[in-house]
Amino acid sequence: MSDVSTLFELLTADVRRRLLVALCDVDSVQVPDGLLVRGQAQPVPSSDSLPRETPSLDEGSAHPLTFQLHHNHLPKLVDAGVIEWDRETGTVSRGPEFEEIEPAVRLLVANAHALPGEFL
Repeated sequence: MSDVSTLFELLTADVRRRLLVALCDVDSVQVPDGLLVRGQAQPVPSSDSLPRETPSLDEGSAHPLTFQLHHNHLPKLVDAGVIEWDRETGTVSRGPEFEEIEPAVRLLVANAHALPGEFL
């Protein structure tokens, strides 16, 4: 990843920001359980504990967050080389390009108080 536009595109979604922030401090994260909810030290609730806000494809379908992670957010981060994703175990770890974006992510974390809304 060599341009700023790609960096900002990756940081656009809050779930991707939370994942990248988490990977600044640990080598790997289980998804979706290892993602933090808006800066709180709580894992994202599992699919059984959340009400369904949108109809699922079938009764066996996972929560919409899991669907979005698997079909949108994680592939986008994998394609950029910033994460590696083991689909079998649900483990996400730093990719070969992670060190390129880490300084920007850490800068955002350090200045979260000055950013609009709930940026992180």
